[in-house]
Amino acid sequence: MQFEVRDFSNENIHLVEKATKLMQIGFKGITNSWENEIDAGREVRGLLSLGKIALIAVDINEEVLGLVGAFHLSYPGDVWELHPIVVKPSARQRGVGKALIEKLEENIKQKGGKTLWLGADDEQGLTSISGKNIYPNLIEHLQSIENIGGHAISFYKKMGFSVAGCLPDANGFGKPDIFFAKRIR
Repeated sequence: MQFEVRDFSNENIHLVEKATKLMQIGFKGITNSWENEIDAGREVRGLLSLGKIALIAVDINEEVLGLVGAFHLSYPGDVWELHPIVVKPSARQRGVGKALIEKLEENIKQKGGKTLWLGADDEQGLTSISGKNIYPNLIEHLQSIENIGGHAISFYKKMGFSVAGCLPDANGFGKPDIFFAKRIR
């Protein structure tokens, strides 16, 4: 599969509609956050805000295969949050997500960033910590977390991220937001 990763900015705003549809398709069944065009479009257009990094992966026909964004947080350690990342289902496991994150890390390094973190919700019971009360022995649960149903945890670990914590009931009882972080400097 041939594709290129490029900056997603107001210069290629013609791709906003395609990126919006990708948000809807890519997160279907994972979260309800971007299931409608209005919410998905708001998220995509928000990536074009000043100070954010936004990248897209496109094929030779200008089909949007993936999208990633990040923004700077006000920590003294130059921390950036990755939000969101999405890859078209038919383009997954073909290097698109890896290329997006690698290019994102290059951009963040150029801006002096040292740490990249993200949160990955588990609203669908895709990890071993979902659907239960993990407050007792929270650290033990996180140390032994497993992907049991296709959660992005395996991808993030492959990309060098470590599990850095979680908010156990972020999306309702037993529906955690799992935090990942990595040093990029």
